[in-house]
Amino acid sequence: MFDPYDVLVQLRDRLSQNVNLTTCKIGIETGLSPDDYPMIRLVPVRFKRLDTVRMHMELLVYFGMNQVESDNSLEVLYQELLTMDELIKETLKVGNQFMIKHLETITDEDRLDHFKLFASRFEIVG
Repeated sequence: MFDPYDVLVQLRDRLSQNVNLTTCKIGIETGLSPDDYPMIRLVPVRFKRLDTVRMHMELLVYFGMNQVESDNSLEVLYQELLTMDELIKETLKVGNQFMIKHLETITDEDRLDHFKLFASRFEIVG
């Protein structure tokens, strides 16, 4: 049976092991600090029951770096974030009992001052 929270925990743990991060958590808190970056936040957006067994979950994977404390230019920061995006997609693609499909990556999630955030949108069916 597809338990959305168990799926989120599995994905969080896998990303924590395979991507060079400072923090990786479920949900995006308001008090992010420079000590949290580089970071990933898994944010479920939508749940839908497909039938008596299968469940659909839409997931946003926010990931970002501290722009202020980086010695790199914005161009290098983009390169690092795009590399992180590919690593996230590769990490989530393998070893699942459910299907994960990458839908898009949004590259302009500038919700927080001094930090550069991207968000990748995934569809998970199990």
